[in-house]
Amino acid sequence: MIPLLRPDFPSLSEAGEIFSSCYKKKIFSNFGALFDESVKKLSKLMNGEALPVTSGTTAIQAALSTMNAKGKRVAIPDYTHSGTLLAVIGAQATPVLFGVDPNSWIISIKDLKKHWDQYDMIVVVSPFGYEIDFHKFEALSVELKKPIVYDMAGCFGNFPDTINPRCYSFHATKNFSVGEGGCVVLPDLKMWEQAKKIINFGTNLDRSLCGDQGGNLKVDELRCALILANLREENLEAIYNKIKNKTALLQFYQEQLEGYVPKGENKFTSLCTVGDLPVKEIEEHCLKNEIMVKGYYPLLSKMKGLAHIERVSSSSKEMETCLALPSDVSMDEAYQVVDCIRTLL
Repeated sequence: MIPLLRPDFPSLSEAGEIFSSCYKKKIFSNFGALFDESVKKLSKLMNGEALPVTSGTTAIQAALSTMNAKGKRVAIPDYTHSGTLLAVIGAQATPVLFGVDPNSWIISIKDLKKHWDQYDMIVVVSPFGYEIDFHKFEALSVELKKPIVYDMAGCFGNFPDTINPRCYSFHATKNFSVGEGGCVVLPDLKMWEQAKKIINFGTNLDRSLCGDQGGNLKVDELRCALILANLREENLEAIYNKIKNKTALLQFYQEQLEGYVPKGENKFTSLCTVGDLPVKEIEEHCLKNEIMVKGYYPLLSKMKGLAHIERVSSSSKEMETCLALPSDVSMDEAYQVVDCIRTLL
């Protein structure tokens, strides 16, 4: 079976070596030495003040809470993972669904401008690792005086200059993986210090509450050991090579399946989408040929139990089929995927 993704992970021996000092001291959580080292190294690498957390979802929640989202209306794309919506709810804010640009799957700037009075903040999602036009969204934020949180998801390696927080997932399927984990990158130290309180039950140093937003979103020392193992020079180089290999495979699919795989320079893409073919038909056909594909994402507005969530504008996109994009795919496997899809065209 050709997998959709091949999860990768730092070696247990490396992580164990890093974690051994904490194990000897019996310090496993609550911002220990490995947390401090992870913060220092991630901040240098990710172009901002980095704060490791338990997941990409809690990274978004922490960013929104730090920006005082409670009681505010937050625009999110209708076409995204449910974790984006749950992060907004976790920050005690109200999600408002917007359509996405059909060419990029990213929340529509046109709709955001048209309905500027329907929301107070924006979460801009990078679906499938596709690149966001940061200049346009940063300009929009300034023009409308509405702060933005970027949900970068699996876009590790894409570290732009922004005046707004960026959130990354370190989930098992992502290029930078610790199993379950994430990171929020803040634009300044003051916001970082506030976010650190938010992820630690919303408490001050004297253990008094700094407000009624927050939770136990902090990452433990074992997870930090895995982060630091990934950040070792040889492992980080391997991660960047993996990203390059995925980009090359995406370009191969674009050439071989011209007109069905969207073109564009997406250096951090985690999945390859195939348009204009029915999701169920592709899944059944590929499975018979021992190729794993998967449909992403059902519109939030059409999910059971979410009928009460307000929708301001609609998406023309529905669920998209994603092809196998493992970083270590062989050419024989790549041609096997292409031949399988061509029989449906």
